[in-house]
Amino acid sequence: MDRTRLTFVTVFFETELPLLLLQARSMSKHLDKESVSKVYIIDNCDNPITEGDRQAILIEYGHHAESVRFVLIDELGITRKNTGYVRQQLAKLMISGLVEAPWYITLDAKNLFVSSRISGFLESKGLPTISRYSFKQHPLRKKLELSLSYLGVSQAAHLENFTPTVTPFSIYTNIAQDLLKEVAQTSGRDFEDEFVSRGLTEFFLYGAWMVKRRFNVDELYSIVDQLPNVWPKMVNMGGVDRALEAACATNAPIFTVHRKALARIDKVNLERIATFWVDRQIFATSADAIMFVDQIKSAVEARSKSQTKPAIMTRAKRKAQLKIHSLLRRFNGA
Repeated sequence: MDRTRLTFVTVFFETELPLLLLQARSMSKHLDKESVSKVYIIDNCDNPITEGDRQAILIEYGHHAESVRFVLIDELGITRKNTGYVRQQLAKLMISGLVEAPWYITLDAKNLFVSSRISGFLESKGLPTISRYSFKQHPLRKKLELSLSYLGVSQAAHLENFTPTVTPFSIYTNIAQDLLKEVAQTSGRDFEDEFVSRGLTEFFLYGAWMVKRRFNVDELYSIVDQLPNVWPKMVNMGGVDRALEAACATNAPIFTVHRKALARIDKVNLERIATFWVDRQIFATSADAIMFVDQIKSAVEARSKSQTKPAIMTRAKRKAQLKIHSLLRRFNGA
């Protein structure tokens, strides 16, 4: 049977540029060329990166470089009048107009590849995977209710068992395209304007659309557990240990650490993550990994200070972050 070749879509903005470089390197380390069909990198920066920046990123992708396509949010028809976070959500659905594969896996820059075990995690028997869990007590419950209500779907029937809001998240290309078309036609305005004015979220809207159209999720997807991740609130509550234990026990292909978790992580937990990254060949030494996290902390701090200018980071700050590329190459002796 032919191997399933995967199509990835990853969205990034200025502060995440160091993580994007690391994601590219991790993909090169753990996924062979035959595993990847296409990688769409959506530039969601307030000021698009330069051609030199793109070449630096392609170097980190290694044997996947020829499969990479850079896409500006403008190419997707997304305006710059909304925040980067909203544009990021729009991009994950609106990229469906460019994707040629039947389905694609959306990523954030924080998703790093740590093993080559794709089958059973990102795809299973040719189908994409997805997880489901309860939103009855979840902080995002009202956002889910909003999407369900917007499409006229019963809320009570789906709060207990619904698709997630985190990446990696697989999307069927034609389902996303139909969703965009229907929302625009029904509302009488651009999808972006309707999405923003209604306060919708991308993955909840996509999931609610599948329910409305009576798609059987169990036939379209293989249901799997959520991949291990570390969120900001987890760093000092045993969350790092639990996530690392899960990653090691299952040999999951992706391990996620949010940039804000890295910015506030304590020394002990940072050393644990650094050791794991070294074990998974992302860094040569723990000292190199810790140096990288120091760069992330600086980027997050700079982003926070820039809030006085509505989330716009200066070109100088972006270039300072891109220096991490030189560090990455030196870390592994490239």
